[in-house]
Amino acid sequence: MKGLLSIVVAVGLTVAAAVVHGNYLHRWGAPVDLSAAGGSIDRLDESLGPWHALEDGTPLTSFVSRELGLVNHLNRWFENAETGRRLQLLLMVGQPGPLVRHPPTVCYANRAHEQVAPAKLLAIPYKDAINEFALLSYKPSRAHDTERFFVAYGHSVGGEWGAPDFPRIAYGSSPALYKVQVLANRLGDETEQVVIEDIRSFLSGFVASFAEDVAIGANQAP
Repeated sequence: MKGLLSIVVAVGLTVAAAVVHGNYLHRWGAPVDLSAAGGSIDRLDESLGPWHALEDGTPLTSFVSRELGLVNHLNRWFENAETGRRLQLLLMVGQPGPLVRHPPTVCYANRAHEQVAPAKLLAIPYKDAINEFALLSYKPSRAHDTERFFVAYGHSVGGEWGAPDFPRIAYGSSPALYKVQVLANRLGDETEQVVIEDIRSFLSGFVASFAEDVAIGANQAP
């Protein structure tokens, strides 16, 4: 009986993993219509608290978009009206499989940037929920020893943001996935904490607009 139970449990786990993997690759039938989710990110507010949109950055190439399984993305520079800091937002939406296969830790390492500290977790409250983002610090390739830039990133299926250790398990069965990356440079001799607080400030405004404008828009007809 114990052996039979072990077999049943093993089969159950195998089937569950297969379902996740099938959804992850859109193997079970045709891919879902991602047009509503794709159009929703255009609704992100251009004013996020003290941060205001400056200009749109260069769009990702069609090759990169295909590799990431994207249906839409937003590359935009923002400036803090109080501090003058500028940072870059890259908001993407598409198939979960390709998106979770390309974490910033891999992408920036491939460009010879050196990660100088373990990832930290930024907790951003919004209403009754806590949103979590991973924060990475890098030394640019061929840069002075004191130069640093910071990247915060997270994933969402339309609710709270998270940065789990195993995103494939967390999001693999979802029909669509949002991913955000926020990049900020350390200016002059300012401390790391100053940069982090500015990123935290930006993410607070971003989370609010995402919940009120983007996520709601994804559930509406395009």
